[in-house]
Amino acid sequence: MAIGQAVPPLSGLDIQGEQVSLSRFRGKVLVLFFWKSSCCGDKLKLLEPYYGHNSDKGVALLAINAGDSRSTVETFARDGGLTFPMQCDEYAMTARQYGVFGFPTLFIIDSQGKLQKKILGDISVAQLEKLVAPYVVQ
Repeated sequence: MAIGQAVPPLSGLDIQGEQVSLSRFRGKVLVLFFWKSSCCGDKLKLLEPYYGHNSDKGVALLAINAGDSRSTVETFARDGGLTFPMQCDEYAMTARQYGVFGFPTLFIIDSQGKLQKKILGDISVAQLEKLVAPYVVQ
């Protein structure tokens, strides 16, 4: 999957029971955050203020957990007060489809569903803001 190409489809339900698909996020810049609770949970919690500040500005966030059980992800979200959509990818099928082999891995997908950035490893919220800003339609 190369920069500028359409990303693979998403499917399934998030932990709130809502359908997950790229069309759900069409028209918004999507920050797709792949994580595991064993390494990335603290980083994920830092995204809650980012989500709250940007969700009404044309930015969406979807966190996909690779490898943990649904109950683990639900407990993590509830205990962490996380309100953004989260999906459990228990068998890491979506992670493999997106070429994710290290965690965290973050994708920035523009409002047309095309990949603009792929970041492997930690990123600060300030860095994320700068990377997303050029793709947000004002």
